[in-house]
Amino acid sequence: MLAYLLIDAIVDEYLPLLDTLSDQMDSLEDQIFADFQAEAVEDIFRIKKELLILRRAVMPLRDVFNTLLRREQPLFSRETHTYFQDVFDHLIRVADTIDTLRDMIGSLMDAFLSISGNRMNLIMKRLTSIFTILMSVTLVAGIYGMNFDYMPELKWRYGYVGALLSMVLVGLAIFSYFRRIKWL
Repeated sequence: MLAYLLIDAIVDEYLPLLDTLSDQMDSLEDQIFADFQAEAVEDIFRIKKELLILRRAVMPLRDVFNTLLRREQPLFSRETHTYFQDVFDHLIRVADTIDTLRDMIGSLMDAFLSISGNRMNLIMKRLTSIFTILMSVTLVAGIYGMNFDYMPELKWRYGYVGALLSMVLVGLAIFSYFRRIKWL
């Protein structure tokens, strides 16, 4: 009976620990989905490691109790087997909870990576848009800055203003296009 009470107390302490880890995962989920925080990945790996340590502690106990209940042991009476069955049921519940939490933390990591990738794609689209606008304006400036003798606008009085206006118009046209396709 003393062995049962000791082992049952140890196994029952796993459940509040798993509840705490589950609450931490819920707050991590809020950190990732509500307002993306890059520091959440450290907490994800910490929880994943804690679950792995717990799994390494619980799984051998489950196997020991499974063997203990399947064989007749001269050490323990028949009534004690009923108590050990209760501990075994708790161990199965703890092991299932650990596996469920491990699946959830894996999904949380996948969600973190997906959101991080989406944010990176958005940044790359914006940078590409800005580069395209600046590149087109530079093209116009490059053409008008070549100093040919027989350039059609060379003798034109408003050539400089016309070149500046064409750069602004090209830039605005490309900007409005990117705005329409929601890149900016």
